[in-house]
Amino acid sequence: MPHYTEIGFRRLVPDVAIGSRRFSVFAHDFRQSHWRWDPLRPPLRQAVGPSPPRPFQDAVKQALRDFGRDDLLGHNPLLGLRLVRQAGGGPAALRAALADAAGVLHGHPRDEKLYRAVDRTYLRPAPTQERAAELLGLPFSTYRRHLAQGVARIAGRLWEREEQAGN
Repeated sequence: MPHYTEIGFRRLVPDVAIGSRRFSVFAHDFRQSHWRWDPLRPPLRQAVGPSPPRPFQDAVKQALRDFGRDDLLGHNPLLGLRLVRQAGGGPAALRAALADAAGVLHGHPRDEKLYRAVDRTYLRPAPTQERAAELLGLPFSTYRRHLAQGVARIAGRLWEREEQAGN
């Protein structure tokens, strides 16, 4: 029964014996937390580290939009990242950091769909997002969801690497 306490439930009363069987009563006040029960989520899933701040996420998204343009990429605030400076700085180093972070998605079967959306939108872009969705064989809403998740994962990976570079 430690499973219940690990996911935030607490024992309400001592175990109750009914006949030869013992029963425990656990409860969780969902009004006091942001966590919601999801029957498809693994119960003991480890929490991922803190997500990057919004300005960092926005800078990653803009850098991906400007991926092929040195003139625009050269003004992105991510150029100040330690991991970019340590790689020689400039748009080429930022582009390499973005490609490396995207490559992590490419290496995992569950994230391949996210990588494909990012690839056809930013790394090897189709003329329009509608065309990218069509090339990927996805409904536009699914494509947009995969793209948003992919960008968020790339931002998270860069944030994680930047924190490691500071240690």
